[in-house]
Amino acid sequence: MNASHTNDPRVVLPSAPQAAAPFRFPVVAAIVPIVASLAIWFITGSMFALVFAALGPLAATGSYVDSRITARKNSRTESRRFAFELSTTQSAIAAHHRRETADLAERTPPAIFLVRDVHTDSSRWMREPNDVVPVHLGYGHVRSDLAIDGGGTQERLDPSIAESYQQLIESASHLQRAPIAVNGRLGIAIFGVEIVALSLARALSIQISRTLSPATTWARFRGAFSREEWASHLPHRVLRSDGGADADYGDHEFASAHWGKLGDDKPSVSISVVFSEQQVPSGHRIVISAAGDSTTVVSHPDKHQRRDFEPSFLGREQALAWALAAHDIASRDGLATHDAAVPDSVRFSELLAELGNDSVPSERSSRSLQSRPAVGAGGRTLVDLVANGPHAIVGGTTGSGKSELLISWVLAMAAESSPGDVNFLLVDFKGGSAFTHLAELPHTVGIITDLDESVASRAFASLRAELQFRERTLAQAGARDVSELDTLPRLVIVVDEFAAMMADYPQLHALFSDVAARGRSLGVHLVLCTQRPSGVVRDSLLANADLRISLRVNNAADSSAVIGSDRAAELPAQARGRAWVAHGSSSAELVQFALATRHDIVAVASRWPATYRPRRPWCEPLAASIPLGALVEFSTIRSGESAAHFAHSGAPGTVRSRGVQHGGAVSFGLTDLPEEQRQTVAEWSAVRDGNIFIIGAPGSGKSVAIATIAEASMSASSTDRSDQELAIGAADGRGEDEAAVRVLAGGREPAGFWDVLAELHGQLDRDEAPGQRRASILLTIDDLDAVIARFDDDYRIAVLDRLARVLREGPARGIAVVASAQRITPALQSLVQLMPNVMRLRLNSRQDFVLSGGMSADYNPDLPPGGALWKGARVQIALGEAFPPVPMPARVVTLRSTENLVIASSRPRITAAAIAAAGWQVRELDGAPGSERELLIADTEKPIALIGSIDEWQSRWGSLALLRTHNTVVLDGCNLSDFRQLARTRELPPPLASGSGHYWRITEDGADRVRLSI
Repeated sequence: MNASHTNDPRVVLPSAPQAAAPFRFPVVAAIVPIVASLAIWFITGSMFALVFAALGPLAATGSYVDSRITARKNSRTESRRFAFELSTTQSAIAAHHRRETADLAERTPPAIFLVRDVHTDSSRWMREPNDVVPVHLGYGHVRSDLAIDGGGTQERLDPSIAESYQQLIESASHLQRAPIAVNGRLGIAIFGVEIVALSLARALSIQISRTLSPATTWARFRGAFSREEWASHLPHRVLRSDGGADADYGDHEFASAHWGKLGDDKPSVSISVVFSEQQVPSGHRIVISAAGDSTTVVSHPDKHQRRDFEPSFLGREQALAWALAAHDIASRDGLATHDAAVPDSVRFSELLAELGNDSVPSERSSRSLQSRPAVGAGGRTLVDLVANGPHAIVGGTTGSGKSELLISWVLAMAAESSPGDVNFLLVDFKGGSAFTHLAELPHTVGIITDLDESVASRAFASLRAELQFRERTLAQAGARDVSELDTLPRLVIVVDEFAAMMADYPQLHALFSDVAARGRSLGVHLVLCTQRPSGVVRDSLLANADLRISLRVNNAADSSAVIGSDRAAELPAQARGRAWVAHGSSSAELVQFALATRHDIVAVASRWPATYRPRRPWCEPLAASIPLGALVEFSTIRSGESAAHFAHSGAPGTVRSRGVQHGGAVSFGLTDLPEEQRQTVAEWSAVRDGNIFIIGAPGSGKSVAIATIAEASMSASSTDRSDQELAIGAADGRGEDEAAVRVLAGGREPAGFWDVLAELHGQLDRDEAPGQRRASILLTIDDLDAVIARFDDDYRIAVLDRLARVLREGPARGIAVVASAQRITPALQSLVQLMPNVMRLRLNSRQDFVLSGGMSADYNPDLPPGGALWKGARVQIALGEAFPPVPMPARVVTLRSTENLVIASSRPRITAAAIAAAGWQVRELDGAPGSERELLIADTEKPIALIGSIDEWQSRWGSLALLRTHNTVVLDGCNLSDFRQLARTRELPPPLASGSGHYWRITEDGADRVRLSI
């Protein structure tokens, strides 16, 4: 049986099965009853007594059979017990072996497990062993410490039972495929197959480096070990040599590694790899043969350790990964003895003084962006955005010195690279003040802040065009990347608070991912700074940002997202500018970034010619005021140029040509095309573009836009009057020459607007004679929504129909319409469909902008007066010198006091007084029907004005129709129903302005307006 305590290293073998007791047939018991029966029979003579003679043998036979059955049952029970206890003992042995194997693996884990445990426990270095340095060789048979008790004398046992005992004892005495460990201080030498020997030695070296503290131990690598990169990244003080004269045992050294105490030249641990067993150096008491088919410990002070085993190997990349992680942890905990102290603070002026004037490059060198903005343990730290990048991620919490780091880094690059080598685009999304003074550098091409959304949007749009520009430049030069060109500087885009920028402009993820993917060859580099890199910077950016810098962060996740470890979360809060710098596969380096002042910025700027002006990746924003006359000098502004002179060119009254035409179009402003890195003239062509609808809030510049388009068209007509070109001739619009061009202004007064539409309808109805030149007319309507609202319901329907016909048929007949409105009312819905070109000025709300047909993303509430969206682009309308077109007055005919009048009035007495004052002899309508005709033919000195009420004239049915043939019929104060009954027509008369003193005169064509002579 097993001991009761599960961890007891002793196991008791099960007792052997008990043999059945021997049993003989009971002869005496069977004979005695027979003798007794015979005696009774003899005495009594009864034959019945003989019956008892058979009971004895029967009872004896039964007892015998019962004993045999019981013996067999006991034998089977013992066999089952023994089998069960045997199985239990085997399970106990296996469980104990598993614990032993686990204990061995925990004490000496294989090197591959150490590599997987990246976060190595540095406290292990605090428990450095003095005598024994256990190292894991591999796996094989290992003697168990399990003791076996019991079992009895095996000579007396059944052979099968004895064999079972033997198997238990043999299985308990050894562990199968258990970790094999040896004492590294005995010195280990390996010979045999080169690749096998080196892989095993590499695994042993990592284990020893993990056991011996770098604070108290140095390491020396010779031969092949000295040429393996991972060895130089160990946290210990490392000495390297290629063997030869420096070797301990001559020229036959293949590889060796030694670890010793600091201050003691005698190595305490040694591992060597040689070609043959004869070359094993002295001091190596453990010798391993690494043959191709087997690995054997051929020499060991303990003969039981000499065995075959399955070795544990380690590759170079795995060893390098562990060495880098161990170095980082040792540096974090102050155990890396070869690291000097990092200064608490550094002034940028000190770094600049070390450069001196001699370091200013005389020739362009676009192959690198070397800079030295920080000081590490070994002195000034070299950071090259080209070699180590091409892009960089900078993390740091509030107050850790992110802005100071970026400024120092930009200044360091500017100090060592000319403006022809590198330009800076600075993006500040935390208030806009961090990079203000860096604008003094000749390298700086722009500063983008979150304070001006429109400027930021157009700058980001220009970045896409910048990538295309660089692609075209490389293609034209036949170059593969920017380093092969002498004319294209590198562009470094520095973003402070990248997370805030992405929150405001989420669509920039695609743009910055594109820059990250193609930036290396195009010479565009990103430096992205944020407080929380974890989850903000996408994988597409991280994959191309090999240069990582982390100041102090709040948690380990943010630190790991930048530099792959949590040590940036442990930086002290008071160490402003203290950071970890890592790039590629190198370990992170602790540095102190310099702090720059305004004087340092001036000093760096003074190193380069002040006259240098770098090419900007976008044009200046459109000026809020652009003279119309300046457009004559304008063709196209591209990135790097300036349009500032257009804001002030030309003084009022200066004689100059205006309204430049481009292919039958007139110029009325400037168009901003940041996505193409240029600005160009905003043009409108009646033939190409048709009618224009201008919509904007009060004060947005609607009237100015109409005036500018009219003036530009008028100026253009003075130089070219081609049949297909829209221009303006007579500003008053009353020229009678059909070949002349005119501008018609529809005012807010319904009467004048009605007459303008009537005239345009006549133009559309008129047949043109062969060879007759078609007139070009521009109809301008300011505040169309207000104009339509002034008409009564009956007139409004007619006005909308007439205006719709002008919009529909006008462009083909030389008539174009430019109309404006504050909003699109239901009455304008059908008209807007006939004006496909909509110019959207500033509107009061995003909803109004969307209702006008614009996209919500294009809404800009900060547009200046005259700023608009035209054909999908931002336009600034120029300012002309002419006033807006003057609306035409309503056409009114003056009645002369030489003709008889027939007047139907709703106010006869008032009308009679006015007619009399104008010189007519007034007579009232009375008497029998028909007498009115005699009154008008009476011979009088003055013309007669026969006046009657509307009801009186309606009662004299047909009288007005008869009198109209020889007299003038005038209606005063009538509504449309009265007019239609008296004039017997369904046509609408021209509207009369309220209080104007105008009357309707019935004519053969319908009606017109008349007034009395004064």
